[in-house]
Amino acid sequence: NRLAVITNGGGTGVMAIALDVDEGIFDRLSVQFASSCNTATSCCDGGWLSDLADFYTSKGYTIPWSNTNASWQNGDGNCNVPCSSIAASPSYGIVSIEEQTIETQGVGQASAIANIKNVLNQGKAVWFGYFLPTKDDWDSFYDFWDNAGEDVTWNPDDSCGHTWDKVNGGGHAVLCVGYNDDDPDNSYWIMLNSWGTTPDRGNGIFRLDMDMDYDCQYYDRGYSYSLYWETLDIKYDESDLARTVTIS
Repeated sequence: NRLAVITNGGGTGVMAIALDVDEGIFDRLSVQFASSCNTATSCCDGGWLSDLADFYTSKGYTIPWSNTNASWQNGDGNCNVPCSSIAASPSYGIVSIEEQTIETQGVGQASAIANIKNVLNQGKAVWFGYFLPTKDDWDSFYDFWDNAGEDVTWNPDDSCGHTWDKVNGGGHAVLCVGYNDDDPDNSYWIMLNSWGTTPDRGNGIFRLDMDMDYDCQYYDRGYSYSLYWETLDIKYDESDLARTVTIS
């Protein structure tokens, strides 16, 4: 299910990078955990990053991908992994977790870019959620993802101003892990997607044009922003980073 509105994968990636940078623990965290156990959302609808933060605030821990039944299994759109079937040993205790919006809307391109860079330069990853309103917009992105190489840059500006299609419009979230601005004429964000690899995209990443319209909007009985940049302020429990809990 490649169009799961706004997925958990990007937010979980932000958490995993914080675990590595802040605690020196390099581990892939479970996306399935939130998908199966967050009763506030449906299994394939991860909600916003704030929803993920609320879930982990209530749980107080996260778990590795390698735990039994914790690997991602809802990619086909089926919700067939009961929360109770996911093993919770080991787990990583969380003291606090909060979504933080990165100011990019209505501030101008230069400020938007500077604000995103500021977060990345702190060793944090950035959650990027984007909405494409029409089938043509999504077909264009799918063609880019499936057929372009990792040295090709994508720009969502062509979707700006389009009218929302209730059948084909949708959103997705990916993980921004860095940037390259050595060439002012070809500056880009480095984005990690959760859709695996393709023959020409062996690392599962893509380049997002830095010189895009950060105020991009679509029309649906009024105009709404298409692009959202956020991160997490997360503090792990340093005395409780390999505990055993019971998932319920």
